[in-house]
Amino acid sequence: DPHLQAAHRAFPWIVTWDDHDVENNYAGDVSSVRTPPATFRQQRTAAYQAWYEHMPMRIEPPDGPDVRIYHDVGVGDLLRLYVLDERQYGDPPPCRDTTPSDTGPGCPGRDDPDDTFLGEEQERWLAEGLARPGTTWNVLAQQVMMAGLDISGGTGAPAYYLDSWDGHPAARSRLLDLVAGEEVSNPVVLTGDYHAAFVADLRAEPFGADTPVVATELITPAISSALFSQDFTAANPHIGYFAARHGYLVCTVERERWTADFRYVSDVADPDATIETGASFVIEAGRPGARPV
Repeated sequence: DPHLQAAHRAFPWIVTWDDHDVENNYAGDVSSVRTPPATFRQQRTAAYQAWYEHMPMRIEPPDGPDVRIYHDVGVGDLLRLYVLDERQYGDPPPCRDTTPSDTGPGCPGRDDPDDTFLGEEQERWLAEGLARPGTTWNVLAQQVMMAGLDISGGTGAPAYYLDSWDGHPAARSRLLDLVAGEEVSNPVVLTGDYHAAFVADLRAEPFGADTPVVATELITPAISSALFSQDFTAANPHIGYFAARHGYLVCTVERERWTADFRYVSDVADPDATIETGASFVIEAGRPGARPV
């Protein structure tokens, strides 16, 4: 693909994966479509090997169905980027056995305090990294939406997309408690997965409008995948921006501020398509939350 080659030539790449590198919505050793465990581990082994061979990563080769890809990258004392793996180590969405999909109101297992999304070792690694002083911006690059998202449309009891942090509220609470600590300066969360653009306040209680904002989440739109166009912002006031358009996110990081520009392409099938900045937001250092500019 000449366009992909040009992108690699123009910029350094820091990469992670998501579910479609193996199977839609898989979690750990568990297939979302009930593939037998032994067969699924063979599939995961092949998928991880293919990913390793085609991605610019300085890591050890896979050991069968296992390979550590989470890592951190520093840019002087300006920022440190923690690149997470939310597919290999986490517990399956807790309500998958009681619902035909990963959307719904939840189930008792959703509130399990021992539930993990990152796995114990990765969670401990992240806590140790964030405790290190001397970085202006602490950035999490990760797969799925961390902000709470009520997808009921205000029609009754809240409903959630459980293949996200909404499926792991105890694990999310531990992480938000971590980034809210005084030693963690200016946390920003960068997310993909959703096929739409969002800007969200991450609050100490995800749906608690009166609880403090502890970080900002920026979700990049899909480059070319089918768009998820339903707007749930009315039921989620902590989400300050939503757009279902194709494009990407450009972040300009300075010591005093973080600027996020959402860039949108008029037609992803047209090599001569136009591109525009559809929205811009600024996060001021020392003040969690983004404001439009």
